[in-house]
Amino acid sequence: MPYTFRKKSSYRNMMSYEVNGHPSVTRIETYRMCDPHWLHYLRQSFDGTDEEFNRFVVARLGGAAIRGIGNSSDGRMAFCGDFRWPEDLYQAFVRWLDDEHRVYMNQLVQHREKFNLSFEEYPTLEMTPIPRPIFFNSRSSSFENEPWFQPRTALTAIAMA
Repeated sequence: MPYTFRKKSSYRNMMSYEVNGHPSVTRIETYRMCDPHWLHYLRQSFDGTDEEFNRFVVARLGGAAIRGIGNSSDGRMAFCGDFRWPEDLYQAFVRWLDDEHRVYMNQLVQHREKFNLSFEEYPTLEMTPIPRPIFFNSRSSSFENEPWFQPRTALTAIAMA
């Protein structure tokens, strides 16, 4: 069964997506890069040290983490935090993000044409950068990139679409 994705919610600097087609991954959370003012706001509302802020907030900016369901200690299904990214799931997600952006761009062009608007009156937004696959490393207590990830990984996934 192929993977499917759906936007769920956005809160502060995070966008959440529902994942279907994977046995244990149920959600992807992406964390956008932000300007200095927004980063300052996040720091002011963070209850921890500067070092913890860097490990838990700054390290995940521009990244995407997966969440899902696993087995609890008593054998029941329970929500767990972080999982490691399967490369095929990441590539499918990147292709889906690229497809979603194309649909968005087509809608903007149609809207512009329908109402006879210029680009200046109704500008096109660029696609947000493709997030890198991250996971929470409990040994370092910080978010890190998947070891297999190279920036060209995302571009390869898009080219395969």
